[in-house]
Amino acid sequence: MSLKRYRLLDCGILLLIMALLEGLIAFGRGLYPGEAYMLSTVLPVTLIVIMRWGMWGLIHGIVGGVLYAFLYGGGRGAAVYGLGNLGICLGAVFLLKTGKEKVRGDVLFTIIYCVLGWLGTGLGKSISSMIASGYGFMDMARLHLAVEAFNGAAAIIIVLIARKQNGVFEDQPAFLARTAEEEKRKKGEA
Repeated sequence: MSLKRYRLLDCGILLLIMALLEGLIAFGRGLYPGEAYMLSTVLPVTLIVIMRWGMWGLIHGIVGGVLYAFLYGGGRGAAVYGLGNLGICLGAVFLLKTGKEKVRGDVLFTIIYCVLGWLGTGLGKSISSMIASGYGFMDMARLHLAVEAFNGAAAIIIVLIARKQNGVFEDQPAFLARTAEEEKRKKGEA
């Protein structure tokens, strides 16, 4: 299988998993309609896909934001959430500047990556909300960062668990090269 096909398949599977989890969470939240906070898998899945494939992960952020808006608001705010999730580029820039291996290999850098992703999406949604609603930026920032704080904490936990699994939180071309080299070495020893 070519790398291009593998990337398409991998991104598609992760998008499907994210959508199914979002649907399941929305169903569960429907059982408790008065609950103010809701869990979302968009942030951790997007952070993992950006680690695996770079900016291809932005597709997951946009689709996840639109899906979130439809599941919780009947589609109102789809542009705010979809475009606002592009703020995750803040975490992506940190990842690219610091280096994927360093972020993957060091717990502190992994946490910083997640926090910057959370902060970026919160600020992105604040900016797009401000433009769409006319409310002040600080009001929108307080709202989005507070509501998304639970998701930011969950993203840190999920990504820290994912980085312990071989190849899950890893640049995929580098992972494939590493596993091919390990396989070649094993064959040479046998």
